[in-house]
Amino acid sequence: PLSQDLNGILAYHQPDQVHLKGYVRLGVPVLDFHREGNHYELFLPAEGKIVSGQVNGDRQDSEWDQTVLLSLRALDAVLGKIAGLSGSDALVLRDDQFFRIDQVVPPQEDSGSSSEVWVRTRVDAHTLDIKSIHYFQPAEDLVVSVECEDYRAVKNKQSHEALPVRLPFSVRATDHRVMGGTVTLNFLEFILNAA
Repeated sequence: PLSQDLNGILAYHQPDQVHLKGYVRLGVPVLDFHREGNHYELFLPAEGKIVSGQVNGDRQDSEWDQTVLLSLRALDAVLGKIAGLSGSDALVLRDDQFFRIDQVVPPQEDSGSSSEVWVRTRVDAHTLDIKSIHYFQPAEDLVVSVECEDYRAVKNKQSHEALPVRLPFSVRATDHRVMGGTVTLNFLEFILNAA
């Protein structure tokens, strides 16, 4: 797998609009990624290619599929979006250090898949920081894991009343299947808007 350090700008608008632009030195654009709801589009200027699809559903077959999907899982963890945490029952366990949230996510109607996904989330019991999210499929071991590290308090510089938000400055998503790979996002800075 290819590894490349990029500078970038990430813009996020709730609930599901993400725009990520990646640059190499001297500001040369390498990628332009848009997500709105379940639909995503990745433009690769050097190749003149657009890869598009649905986060939970149909997508074009391309060599970028795995990278895009791992990146989406990593970005979702940064934004505190965990698949399935809003709609079904969850088993919550706690020890001295962590909450463990186990949940079965039924297949989505538009996903083209008939299998459910099991999601296990570990949350720090003291700071409430998401530490890891593990995705399993029936009859399989761990499929994808997301690890969040280096949490820092980020203050909204435009509002003196707003409390700081703790965000992970390093997120690693790993596909544990054969021919899997890893995507690591390291952030230098988050700038919160006034909204």
